[in-house]
Amino acid sequence: MILLNPAKILIGDYHYAARNNTGPQVVVYDKEYKVYRLDTDLTPHEAGQVYNLQPLNLDSLSFHPDQELAAFIMEDAAMGAGDFTGRLLWSKAGAYVCVLFSRDGGLIWSVDRLDEENLRISVFHSGDGTLAHSLDLQDPFGDSALRLMDIPGSDAVTLELAAGQDGISVYELSIQQDGLCSREMFPHRCYLSPAWHPDGSQLFTLENDAQVYACFSYPALELLQEQGLNDGEYDDEYEEEDNYPGYGMLYLQNGQVITQNTNERFFWFDPETMERIGEWAFAGYEPVPASVVFPSLDDDPSLYSQLQSCERVGSLLIFRTGSLHDIPHLLLIEEAALLEAIGSMLTRPRG
Repeated sequence: MILLNPAKILIGDYHYAARNNTGPQVVVYDKEYKVYRLDTDLTPHEAGQVYNLQPLNLDSLSFHPDQELAAFIMEDAAMGAGDFTGRLLWSKAGAYVCVLFSRDGGLIWSVDRLDEENLRISVFHSGDGTLAHSLDLQDPFGDSALRLMDIPGSDAVTLELAAGQDGISVYELSIQQDGLCSREMFPHRCYLSPAWHPDGSQLFTLENDAQVYACFSYPALELLQEQGLNDGEYDDEYEEEDNYPGYGMLYLQNGQVITQNTNERFFWFDPETMERIGEWAFAGYEPVPASVVFPSLDDDPSLYSQLQSCERVGSLLIFRTGSLHDIPHLLLIEEAALLEAIGSMLTRPRG
């Protein structure tokens, strides 16, 4: 196993808004609605607070890429925008689920659930909240979990509709001359919301039914590589489980991918060969016996990750600890620093 050192560890209940496109500032926030700007050495400095009526769930808050503005979902499911003084600048009534600033920050994408089977995609001007575009979209599964994500170097975004065993659909949403348009990216297959190469030319994703990885070009969405079904022999059920993919994915600038398995451990993955290169972890956060994380699994010999999730915020990669830590830890590292460290490890002579 390769061990790396994070550039910074933040201990406390900090959260962040994932983003593929880079911006001049990276902001984290806490459960008290205070926001912190990260300086060049990733030390947080308090920058104010956001309007404090939002539940702060995943994808319920998005930051402007270069201004002290936030878009958020409030407790009554209305959406709004505010600045870092805690002011509410404008709001819209509805049953909003997720929001996302556009690449340049001039627009705010949002999804309003009209009922279990119908959604309304609305795009508002971020300055005054006037409506720019809207589109009604059917939820094919009914009451799906929803997530908006930006696309590197593009003004389009993706919307994932996830319903577990019932299915998953991912749509590309874009603004064209004739208005707001949608395109189902993977019809007839259950690919997850993808990890994007930083230049936006390719995407990497997992087919949820077959549990195999795939790589596509963008915007053509041509299938470049797909992992074959694993029909290998395993010594026991734990070794087989170790090879099951998890949902965490980060597509890196050097063409490799960070993946997770079902025990949330991290691996280097080559999308050209569709094979794992090796396992890695952060020093001090190495995998532990599953029974340490889940005491009821006292006869389970497998190892479980101390880190639960990984996300990209521009060029910054953020990893968050799971239930093993009463107070969460955020581990931060710039992508360039991670690639330099892993490159030196892989080329270091052995012996």
